Amino acid sequence: PEQVAYGGRAETLEKLRQQRESLLLHFWQRADERLQRLAARESLRQTAESRRPRLGTDGALVDALDEDERQAQAPSGEQPAAARFEARQDRRQLFGADLEALGELEEQVGVTLSPAAVEIARELGEAAAETAAAMTLLELAERFEVGPEELPAILARLEASYRRLLSAGRLRQALVVVDRVQQSAAGVDPRPTAFRRLAERLSGRESLQALVGALPEMQEETLALVPELLHQLGPTAVRHLLGVLAETDNRRLRHLLLDLLARLGPAVVRDATALLADGRWYVVRNMLLLLRRVGDPGSVPAVRKCADHPDLRVRLEAIRNLFAFDPEVPRELLRRALTHADPRQAEAAMELAGEHGIVEAVEPIVAYLQARDLFGRRSSVRIKAIRALAAIGDPAALGGLDRFRARFQLFPPALEERRELYRTLGAYPPEARREWVELGRRSRDAEIRRLAGELARQTESAP
Repeated sequence: PEQVAYGGRAETLEKLRQQRESLLLHFWQRADERLQRLAARESLRQTAESRRPRLGTDGALVDALDEDERQAQAPSGEQPAAARFEARQDRRQLFGADLEALGELEEQVGVTLSPAAVEIARELGEAAAETAAAMTLLELAERFEVGPEELPAILARLEASYRRLLSAGRLRQALVVVDRVQQSAAGVDPRPTAFRRLAERLSGRESLQALVGALPEMQEETLALVPELLHQLGPTAVRHLLGVLAETDNRRLRHLLLDLLARLGPAVVRDATALLADGRWYVVRNMLLLLRRVGDPGSVPAVRKCADHPDLRVRLEAIRNLFAFDPEVPRELLRRALTHADPRQAEAAMELAGEHGIVEAVEPIVAYLQARDLFGRRSSVRIKAIRALAAIGDPAALGGLDRFRARFQLFPPALEERRELYRTLGAYPPEARREWVELGRRSRDAEIRRLAGELARQTESAP
């Protein structure tokens, strides 16, 4: 008798389990259908409403949608107005075919929609549907009726929906998903464990790639939410984003990531400092840029090691970082880079100093130009030095170059160097170059007189 009773209870439990699965599947399917109908109707409503002032009294679609809302809770025997309206169409697909639906809207209301209006309506419909899908999946996953067997499939769909939210730049909704998933991840039972694994994937590399792909198109108010999302996702997300920054060669994306990661402050310092040991010069360069933006003095010992990096570009970035924390210590490092014994290294250092506007380089460059080069062995470096000063544009530089305008001296600078100085004088403020221009107009060299004359005319014609 006990075995018969046990067998009966087991059979009953199995039937209940099958009924629960059937109900969940039915609910899931109905939820998807509902989301699709709502998304399509909302897209059409927004477009029709925007056109209604031009429709006069012929707002058939808007009226049908309004009537449908009023009859949403009506008995099933009466067909909603929007359903009747849709039945009159030959070609209507509720989801993923908004362009076709909007083409039918043209036929019904007699309005020609611009391609921009069609695109906006489509995006609005898709965004509303995606948000609603994510919220519905969240609610479904959080229901106690959902057992551990069904939960992984629901969470997998929620993860895919979350990534689509990131790709669409809907960060506020993504934050809601992350917060609620993390709240459900507390505990050691199978349900919290499944949520905890999902929380790890939400901050994983694939999710961060979806976010990064959407960054260039985000508005400023949306970008402001990125640091909050990264704080919520935790250190793993920060590490993945640092990896993207380390490897990207897209200048605009690099600037965006630098700005966003810098807003995290000390949270990025440890991982960014660790990447200073990377063997790729551009990775080290990018991390130095980030650490300088963050301004954390704890990174100085690691940065100081980069001042001896084999790549000149890294050395100069490290020197710039050191200047931010101790203006005196790196001056000798900078001087050595600018006056390197290898002319090619020295030329590259001069170019980079001008390109990056390193004001601290003005003093050592001026000192370099004040020295005599009797046999012209370093002429190419000195030309680059003159151009670097002009790129930096500090008027104080001209005050240290009197040798280039003195009329009588035993060993004057090379003529081509003096001409180059006059070619670049336009980079300095008019007041700073005024005396140079007057002297140049009386020069014995015709090219310098011509250059000085052009500068004088530019100054006179300036408002």
